[in-house]
Amino acid sequence: MRLLKLYYKIVFMCLLVVFATACKNANEPSNNNQTSVLTKPTVTKKDIERIDYKEFAFSSIAKTTLANWPRFPEITAEIEKLKSSRLSFFNAADNDDTIIGLFEDLKNTVPSNLAENQITVRLLVLETAFFKLEDLLNYKYSKQSLLQCIKNLLVAYSNLTFQINKKIEADTQKTPRPI
Repeated sequence: MRLLKLYYKIVFMCLLVVFATACKNANEPSNNNQTSVLTKPTVTKKDIERIDYKEFAFSSIAKTTLANWPRFPEITAEIEKLKSSRLSFFNAADNDDTIIGLFEDLKNTVPSNLAENQITVRLLVLETAFFKLEDLLNYKYSKQSLLQCIKNLLVAYSNLTFQINKKIEADTQKTPRPI
């Protein structure tokens, strides 16, 4: 009987040790692929250059029109910084207010010849992409998700560029209707 009690005590102590060490290991982070998600990876200029998307440039007529749009050069400058892997604009502490103000001013000062639905919609998509990138940078992310978010922003800007070029080209090619 005494031997049986000693046996139960030893088994109980062994189980206690096993459970205590198992709980301790469960709380420690593992060293597998999940650690790459927990760190904030950096993106290089070469990483951004490898992103596959169609990039459109502004036509000379579009550049003339955009010179009269006061806040648009700020968007273009931030896109160029982004292409150089400088994400400081998106990491700023008061960035939500900055982005909201920038896009509100941008929407309110659209040149009259560009005040069309297709341009307004592309501005809204670009604004959303700006917010998504800013939001992603404030949380833990993987390099792949960051590159995807950057790609979405670059595609949105490229589509806006395409629509501006298309609208201006259509305006210049309009022929008068016969009476």
